[in-house]
Amino acid sequence: MLKLTLARNFILSIAVLSQTACVIEVDPDDWDWDEAHNGRDVDRMFGKVDIDEGRNTGDIDSLNGGVVMRDNSSAERVETVNGSVRIQDDVTVESVGTVNGDIRAGHNLRVDKNLSTVNGGIELQSGSIVKRDVKTVNGTIRLRDSEIGENVATVNGDIKILQGSKILGDVIFEENHGYQSSWGRPRLVVDAGSVIHGTVHLYREVDLEIDENAEVNKIVEHY
Repeated sequence: MLKLTLARNFILSIAVLSQTACVIEVDPDDWDWDEAHNGRDVDRMFGKVDIDEGRNTGDIDSLNGGVVMRDNSSAERVETVNGSVRIQDDVTVESVGTVNGDIRAGHNLRVDKNLSTVNGGIELQSGSIVKRDVKTVNGTIRLRDSEIGENVATVNGDIKILQGSKILGDVIFEENHGYQSSWGRPRLVVDAGSVIHGTVHLYREVDLEIDENAEVNKIVEHY
């Protein structure tokens, strides 16, 4: 009876944590990585997922733990709820998404679809290409010498387009509907040589820091 009660309590605890998005600190040394997962999906509830240099995997799903992708590795869909995604150089993925965590990438990242996070920032280094969208809700987007195939969007974060980055779609600051008002006014920074081919859509007040040698097609205020 005691074992059954403990098991039920453990399952209930997992359900509550999942619904409340609580972060659980886990010692990565307690998690045993099986190198035989090369080319297969990885699904973890606790602990960090660490993809070795040059490894290829399928989908990566992590509930409470971050993801590390080392140089020249690849994956299909990468998703985590409570954890950040750290990506080294020359990595290829289909998409990356997290709820509570950052997405930080090194040089020459290739993303076939989207990058997105709710409570966290996104940072890309030189040579990175995202074929579709880059989006956050509460977090800064920082792009250095990168190309985004479609839109870059946020609600409460800054957007910094730097070092010759190119946005082929629109840049969008969405309406915040009154929540997280303590964040203050976000910023759009576009330095010399960077390009926004689409339209900058402002659904809220935004501080604009656009260099005179940047190329911005059009700015539209919707508020």
